[in-house]
Amino acid sequence: MFGSAMDTELVHLIVGEDEHQRRLEFDRKLLCAKVPFLQAMFNGHFPASDGEAHLPTDRAGAVEQLLSILLYDAEAGIARLPHAGGRSQDGESWNPFELYALARKWCLLGILDEIMDTLLWQHFWNEELPAVAFIRETYDRAPGNSMLRKYVLWAVRFARGEGIPCGGEQEWREFLEDYPDFEKDLQETVPTQELDPRALLNRCEFHLHDAENPCRGRRLYNRRIQ
Repeated sequence: MFGSAMDTELVHLIVGEDEHQRRLEFDRKLLCAKVPFLQAMFNGHFPASDGEAHLPTDRAGAVEQLLSILLYDAEAGIARLPHAGGRSQDGESWNPFELYALARKWCLLGILDEIMDTLLWQHFWNEELPAVAFIRETYDRAPGNSMLRKYVLWAVRFARGEGIPCGGEQEWREFLEDYPDFEKDLQETVPTQELDPRALLNRCEFHLHDAENPCRGRRLYNRRIQ
């Protein structure tokens, strides 16, 4: 349970459905200040009543993880999470596709930028590029105009230019059969020269913030390399 001080107004998020449904409790003022989407729900612009908002299509673990970062661990942010798909010593893991989709739905541009920075940093640090399974899930869950798809396309273009395999021939054949527009996307989205997208971490290439807003990701990047 998040926030149970007597002088706070508590609200509840009912997340998931059936046996996977969970009831999460938060400080209303803190929650609404950090997530305008949820503020709109509790202020009557979306279905919510009696201090409850229902999120049936989301997974409680992802909602809890994202909100714990936003409300209580903003300084470290997404960067504190272990390698995508991996686990930290305390058992914590994260799914970049799940958090990206949730942050996109809630219009959290800063979190979307942080997710991209964390992925690029992890791939750079581990000397890896997106594999076919990663590319497939990106196409399954991220829209065509997302920075996640842009990163995948740039990475594949770079890998091909360098002769780096991103998966087996059978995997690629099956993927291209399922996503016949991938090659077209590759030609239309990426630059003509093969650039390593991981090397662009501190250049906001995969960010959504505008020029007038400070880049939180660049500050995190500078802190990492010190």
